Amino acid sequence: MVQLIDSVTRILENWLRQRFPAGSVVIDERSIEPDTTSATRIELQLAKIAVESGDSRQTTLRLDYFVTVHASDPYGAHQVLGEIAFGLAETPVLSNDAGERCTIRIEENTKDVLGLALSTRLTRARQQRLDRPVLHPLVARIVEMSVIEGMVTTADGVPLGDALVEIPLLNARQMTGADGKFRFSGLPAGDQPIRIVARKQKAERSILGVAGDPVVLELSLEG
Repeated sequence: MVQLIDSVTRILENWLRQRFPAGSVVIDERSIEPDTTSATRIELQLAKIAVESGDSRQTTLRLDYFVTVHASDPYGAHQVLGEIAFGLAETPVLSNDAGERCTIRIEENTKDVLGLALSTRLTRARQQRLDRPVLHPLVARIVEMSVIEGMVTTADGVPLGDALVEIPLLNARQMTGADGKFRFSGLPAGDQPIRIVARKQKAERSILGVAGDPVVLELSLEG
């Protein structure tokens, strides 16, 4: 997965350039490669960066992008926006030559400007911090921890990669791997059911799981 914010921006930029070679792509209103001959200009703006979740091991950022299209022909601008939306809906997982991947979601546009609101998530493991030596007696309490793991599949039982899996009660989330599997560790042990939610594209499924028992969530994706 991608580890740097600028890598996500470059992946989106390169995807736009490859899909619309006749247009010019502008990043935050500053053209990387100025092109005054193109009749279509696609502007990609990183609109917001927010910390979405985090624990002692990793932190997840949400990156919000906004895409606008300017063209001499307004119908042409509408067509380009539509093709961008279709392309990302059909292939939301984008990658670069280094094999880094990011999953792009189309969000609701809350602005008064015609465009596409996009989002993706960037997760990075936290660096280990060396604490100072403890100079006073340390009292430790042993807390039993547990694990919830499972798989997200299609209705036909095919493993579904890059699906977002969340445990809302614990504010924990992660993306499934290519094998559709997920694993949440370090959870409080017990028999209390925990709600687990899986999402991809517009499909969503929730289930009650118990720590230690594998769960399977089936998503019916639109064709």
